[in-house]
Amino acid sequence: MEVLGDSVWTEPQKIFLDEALGRLARIVDRAGEKGIKVIGIIFPQAPQYRETGSFGAYGIQRSYAAEKIAWLDSLAKAKPNFYLMDENKMGFHDYVDDEAENQDHLSSKGAAKLTARLDSLLRKIEGE
Repeated sequence: MEVLGDSVWTEPQKIFLDEALGRLARIVDRAGEKGIKVIGIIFPQAPQYRETGSFGAYGIQRSYAAEKIAWLDSLAKAKPNFYLMDENKMGFHDYVDDEAENQDHLSSKGAAKLTARLDSLLRKIEGE
């Protein structure tokens, strides 16, 4: 499986990601003050990435990705207006080959599957 970037991120790359996650947390807080719900989606990529050191095509160490996903999950537990859809599940997802356009994009069939799941989440949120 081709990794298009070095999965061993440099300190500036990690700082950039941490700053982006901090901005997300502030967005979630501001949205919550206005009664707005926020949904984060981790999209599936080729399951073969779980056999590499990279989380996906553009490189981020799997161990580092797991830390950040755990942080997102804790944000979802702490903020009632934030919902996390992890459709990647560290490569252990249920999207099959014909639901993928390539290693990191869904096909129309895969997009329909994800959209149906997103619609189900939206209906659940609406009922809360």
